[in-house]
Amino acid sequence: MSYFTPDEKLRLSFEPFKFGDPPIGYMQVSRTQLSLARYSGGITVHGRHYIYFPEHDELWRDDILKMVYGWRRTDAMAKELPPQVQGELL
Repeated sequence: MSYFTPDEKLRLSFEPFKFGDPPIGYMQVSRTQLSLARYSGGITVHGRHYIYFPEHDELWRDDILKMVYGWRRTDAMAKELPPQVQGELL
């Protein structure tokens, strides 16, 4: 299981990232050279900062996290809004 939901991953796949951008995340970090991030909570790779999620053993780029947190916030706010009722026309 990943830190992001399958819907969030699908939404990320449609984002227009620039060609040559570093990866948005790494999975199974403890089996790679990036396992150093387990001890510090994150790592910088190619000038981009990644945050480590130990329960999922993943690294995600901080700008991607901001984007997904924004999606989650707007989705939560949309759920809190009362449903709009269409008024009767005179």
